[in-house]
Amino acid sequence: MPQLDGDLVVVKIDSASTTDALEAMEELKNRYNITQLDIVLANAGVASTAGPLYQTDLEKFDHGHAVNVRGPLALYQAVRPLFKDGATFAVVSSEVGCITGDWVPALGAYGSTKVALNFLMRGINQEEPKLKVFAIHPGWLDTDMGNAGAKAVGVDAPPEKLSVAAPAIVQLLLKATKEETSGFVWK
Repeated sequence: MPQLDGDLVVVKIDSASTTDALEAMEELKNRYNITQLDIVLANAGVASTAGPLYQTDLEKFDHGHAVNVRGPLALYQAVRPLFKDGATFAVVSSEVGCITGDWVPALGAYGSTKVALNFLMRGINQEEPKLKVFAIHPGWLDTDMGNAGAKAVGVDAPPEKLSVAAPAIVQLLLKATKEETSGFVWK
């Protein structure tokens, strides 16, 4: 993992909240005197419900969209004033959110959140010619959510390791360019 200079500042952002991201940016500015962000990665996500769509709990469906779609949009809106030309805004998405990809049984509700997120990122990329904007598909990882997803679809474990994906994501964020990275879902 690359080592970066500087201090670590942790702020609370609940992605289901419509106000946390903005409050966190105010805290960064007022408490820590941070006036610029170079890279922001929206990584929070949930798979609130798994199973056939006809059995999808609508409250869990709404929660999934609140966290996976509205949350990154709220974060983007909050961090935008702290971006300068060339900054990067990226999100962790999923190949499940590719409309032309294979259908993944039991993950229709989750996939719908990632389709919407990918579409938002496409729009932000078009609206922001001086920012690097893209979605990342890190693979099906051995996280709590990935392990629960494996169980839901009858697989022993996800095929990919977070310990491999995380450094690759960092490298992608550090080397991203508008021409080669923006507007796409990267794996």
